[in-house]
Amino acid sequence: MKNENSNQESTTMNTETQGVQTATPATEAMVAQSAGMEAPETEVTKSERVAQARANISDLKKVRKILGLDQNQLADAIKISQGLVSLIENQKTPYSPKTQRKISSFLDREEAAAKAS
Repeated sequence: MKNENSNQESTTMNTETQGVQTATPATEAMVAQSAGMEAPETEVTKSERVAQARANISDLKKVRKILGLDQNQLADAIKISQGLVSLIENQKTPYSPKTQRKISSFLDREEAAAKAS
């Protein structure tokens, strides 16, 4: 009986993970860093972080963590209040198109700076 449950759990897990993209070394390093763990050997470039942030633009908290910023730093960078950053991250207020444009412009500047260095 225990063996059958084990097989069912394994099948369920395999079914749930089908279609999920595997993490890149850059993604693994960012996840490890945000979790306070040691990052793998691969170093994440600023361009890679910006690309990851763009891929997650609908999740402001994820964007902020990928870029390694605190709420105040992000708020200053996109010229909104820290309180608004907090409200958006905690889903207390909608993530407006205007704020998304500000994030996109900020990511454009970050990308240009990464290419210049």
